[in-house]
Amino acid sequence: MGIEADTTSGIQSVLAEAWAISKGVAVPKTDAIVMKNGGRRVDATYVYADLAESTWLAQNIKDEIAGKVIRVYLNAAARLLRHFEGEIRSFDGDRVMAIFMGKSKNTDAVRAAFAICGTVRRTV
Repeated sequence: MGIEADTTSGIQSVLAEAWAISKGVAVPKTDAIVMKNGGRRVDATYVYADLAESTWLAQNIKDEIAGKVIRVYLNAAARLLRHFEGEIRSFDGDRVMAIFMGKSKNTDAVRAAFAICGTVRRTV
């Protein structure tokens, strides 16, 4: 089977199957996620925090220094997201994603975002 037929078959399979969706009251752990025909509905706020100008940094600064800057940023951002009750679910290059749940999820997410911005400004 060629890639086009394989892709089309995969798309049709996802669209044709009935999904089992459950209500989530906590951020699901990776091993609790159903990878086929299922999902969990959660009332959550997501925060994506990424380092501005990281492409420029990687292209114009010595590799070791650029790597340290990105690592320092991710380290601080992750600590702050967790401090404000966010649960980290992914890292991608210079970006970290956290999920906030509960009654104060929006406030907690905004506080975390402001704390990350403040930390960057104080550090630069």
